[in-house]
Amino acid sequence: MNLDKIDVVLPKWKSDIDAAAKNLADLEGSSSYKLARQSLPKMQGKSAKKVAEAFRDFDAIWVHFTLLNDVIKQAETLRQNMPSIFGKADVINKISDLLTGQSIVVQTKEIPLAERGLTGASQKQEKTTPNDIFSKMQKEFEAVAKASALYEQSYIELTDKLGKALEECEKTPDADKKSKLEAIGLLIDCDPISGLEQFELATKKPKVRKAQETTARSEPSEDTKKKVPEKQEKTMGPAPQDQPKSSPSPDVSRIIDDGRVKRAIGTEKLNDLEKLILTKKTPASSPPTNPPITLPKPTPNPPATKTLEDLINKSKKGKL
Repeated sequence: MNLDKIDVVLPKWKSDIDAAAKNLADLEGSSSYKLARQSLPKMQGKSAKKVAEAFRDFDAIWVHFTLLNDVIKQAETLRQNMPSIFGKADVINKISDLLTGQSIVVQTKEIPLAERGLTGASQKQEKTTPNDIFSKMQKEFEAVAKASALYEQSYIELTDKLGKALEECEKTPDADKKSKLEAIGLLIDCDPISGLEQFELATKKPKVRKAQETTARSEPSEDTKKKVPEKQEKTMGPAPQDQPKSSPSPDVSRIIDDGRVKRAIGTEKLNDLEKLILTKKTPASSPPTNPPITLPKPTPNPPATKTLEDLINKSKKGKL
């Protein structure tokens, strides 16, 4: 680290230390911190886990602040007394070591005799850098600030809700509910976080019945299930049955097979006549597949059989 870098870093450290001192003082003067702090000896349950643990290492934060402040002041003193020529490089190195090296002794521990050598040291120092100790202080500050706010919020909310619930019990007596609320009230001073959760469960309205009603509405009833196939059957109608093919009567077949008719009118006209007869002939036993449709009455045609006989007679007369 050169002199120009030192002249940038030192003012930044001075600003951070001043801000830290103010914020620490504001935290300790806040109502949330005071409430949580005075409740620490009797905390239990979730309040002890979430709040008391955050305060466990907070007492050392002012010790760390003092150690950091002392190192920064040493660096500032060396910078102010910087020699102009001789020994300037040595002073710059000392300032650099203070700001970036293991310059802060966090604690000193005694080394047990069983772990010492004959010429070994009797104490061991735990050291750290200014940046590391400041980062640790930031985490401790944030943890205690959040824990204090959580404890105060739970304390106030539980006290308010519990008071209103007990007033309702006075208006509409409910011995069982009142007993539960009074048991929860014992947690206000020692575990308001758990107490607030228990209060919400004790006063929560059940939603099981509503869920069952929703499920029942979504499922079709038995009557609806039975009506669906009937409706489908009425819509689709009965399945069509195979109808037998029409065939000419014996008399008509005899006339058609007669060779004289074929010679008289020709094979092609005879086939057309046979088709006409088959389309006009409908078996009486086959039921209609569709509802009857009313159409205009066609002009009656002369019977097919009579037409064939006339053709035969005309054919004979022609030959005669």
